[in-house]
Amino acid sequence: MEFNYTDVNETCQNELGDVIPCNSSNCVPGATDDREILALKVFMTVIYTVIFITGFLGNMCTCLVISQNRYMQTATNYYLFSLAVSDLLFLMLGFPDEMNKTWNKRNYVFGAAFCWLRGLGAETCANASILIIVAFTVERWIALCHPFSRAHHSGTRLGRVTKIICTLWVLGLIFAVPQVTLLGMVQEVTCDGQPIPDEQICSIDQEYNNYARYAFQASTFLLFVLPMVIISFLYIRICLSLSRSERYFDGDTKLSYRSTMSKNRRTLPEQAAQELGDDQDPGRPSTSQVHRTGVENSKANVIKMLGMCNLFVQYN
Repeated sequence: MEFNYTDVNETCQNELGDVIPCNSSNCVPGATDDREILALKVFMTVIYTVIFITGFLGNMCTCLVISQNRYMQTATNYYLFSLAVSDLLFLMLGFPDEMNKTWNKRNYVFGAAFCWLRGLGAETCANASILIIVAFTVERWIALCHPFSRAHHSGTRLGRVTKIICTLWVLGLIFAVPQVTLLGMVQEVTCDGQPIPDEQICSIDQEYNNYARYAFQASTFLLFVLPMVIISFLYIRICLSLSRSERYFDGDTKLSYRSTMSKNRRTLPEQAAQELGDDQDPGRPSTSQVHRTGVENSKANVIKMLGMCNLFVQYN
């Protein structure tokens, strides 16, 4: 099976019908019908546009609601506000680049400055989002498992959260620099090494491939694998703590109930009749039922809150 080469610069066509160098890994056997190519480009344009509009409006509404209502300015919402800002920046920087790749894949029209800026902004936003999710999970773990610790009550809560968020954005920027420094405008060449006119893309130069491989592997471990392990471990700890709390309250209420009944049996018959007789309100719940209901409601509310936060983060 042979590639479908052109006659001029020894190039071939990829799955989108773009003429590219014959030594490119994107070459596929055979040319694709122009109508299929156009339909695919239109379809991808519609998908990207819908994602951009819904993401932009949703995250903008989140920012406006939190910023315009003082009662919404809580520590949790500060983290959500920062995530919304990160998503907005990522969408605004990524949408033009994706449109260029869809319609003009082999010619980057935005220039070297936007290439570097888009890479820096996208990497910073992605890194900051991951770090913010980890910090938010740590906050929930401290609040639920160690509510009386010094870290939970140190300083002004909102001021401390603001400092944490700013620090995480700076760390996200620092982690992004090593990878972004490899980006630049790469000139496409033919099989014999001749440059193709007007064929430049925003990518990593081949001479940095080995360094880029190690940089991306380190980034994957530090900003994906390690955060996932930390988040999973903390959520497991939260669930175990809630489960122990439920068993503790159940055992405590049963012990208290048995002690009370033992005392009642040693009291006078009149007192026992007054407490357990017809004068007792039949609709009034017992102490154990009140404690058990309170614990179950608290556990359900916490799990519901964690689920909503996870859905929000995954959607964004």
